[in-house]
Amino acid sequence: MFYLSGLVAYATYKHCDPLTSGRINKADQIIPYLVMDKLGEFPGLPGLFVAAVYGGVLSSMSSQANSIACLVWEDFLKETTFFSKLSPEKAVTVVKVITVLAGMGGIGLALLVGQLGTLFSVAYSISGAITGPLDGLYMAGIFMPWTNKKGAVTGIVTSFVVSLWRVIGNFIRGGGSPPHLPFSTDGCPENYYNYSTITNTTTTTTTIPPNTTTVFPSEEVYSGSHSFYDISYCYNGAMAIIITMVVCGIVSLLTNPLPPDAVDHRLTNPTVARLYRKLWEALASCGLVKVKAKKEEVVEMDDKQEEEGERDGDEYKNKNNTSNNDNNITKIDQEFTEGENHNKSQITSTLSSSPTTVRRTTQPETSPVANTNNIDV
Repeated sequence: MFYLSGLVAYATYKHCDPLTSGRINKADQIIPYLVMDKLGEFPGLPGLFVAAVYGGVLSSMSSQANSIACLVWEDFLKETTFFSKLSPEKAVTVVKVITVLAGMGGIGLALLVGQLGTLFSVAYSISGAITGPLDGLYMAGIFMPWTNKKGAVTGIVTSFVVSLWRVIGNFIRGGGSPPHLPFSTDGCPENYYNYSTITNTTTTTTTIPPNTTTVFPSEEVYSGSHSFYDISYCYNGAMAIIITMVVCGIVSLLTNPLPPDAVDHRLTNPTVARLYRKLWEALASCGLVKVKAKKEEVVEMDDKQEEEGERDGDEYKNKNNTSNNDNNITKIDQEFTEGENHNKSQITSTLSSSPTTVRRTTQPETSPVANTNNIDV
């Protein structure tokens, strides 16, 4: 929707740019101007647009503030000595306070962004400087199996510092907004329009004839400088990814890279893993890598896996033994019940075939199974 709305605004004002003609002061005002210009004659629609914008902003800010508060509590405060002793009610109060502080920080950053440049360029620059190193770290783990801990830490820290250095330096030099390209104003309805240039002593009014293209003096077209800070903000994320991967790879190679057997190949690219194994074997045949030290680590890992396998096998055997015991007990109960029923059927057949009175001798029962020796006929 963000890009689509920009394309609609460009298509609408391609022959009469509001920023160049002076109808708006910043490029961020193009969408509100579009709504008021095209939908202002319909009562209620501008207000509906403003309500939708505020609703979207408030919902985003509230969810992000709650997420930041929960993150700070769970990862930094919950396990500390002071906060771990708090009751659940007080802990909820602390989280609410953090949420309020996060919301106030968001409002302050919004006011600051308004002074740095256009909203999209500033937001994209900051997000690229933060998320780029993280993306580069993940890609290094997938496509460079030899990356170790030292290389990963060095790569992400270096990329993060360089990215922030470029973004902050660009803001300090006044490059928060990209230079405005010349847009056409030959389709504007007025024949002439004026804009004023205010200096310390005088105010100069310049009249521009129609069918021309203009750019305000404070928003000159790209001057042609090629410094590190003049790189487009659109490349911040890509630059951070490249820096992270390059530094991770070089530092890992210089500080005992991981051998192929020490890497979980489920977490790496299969093609890269096969190529790395072949390269490692070639280097080992030339004596350029220390295979023995790495083999000991692999043997230790194999021993641990064997111990875990034996432990799992013992647990499986114990479960089978318990199951067999239960089956034997059930079988004994069934045999006992069948014997008892068989004895009862014999006694019943004997009593029914004899005409003589039957008298049972009184004796203490020693077994639940009927005994024919206790019967006098």
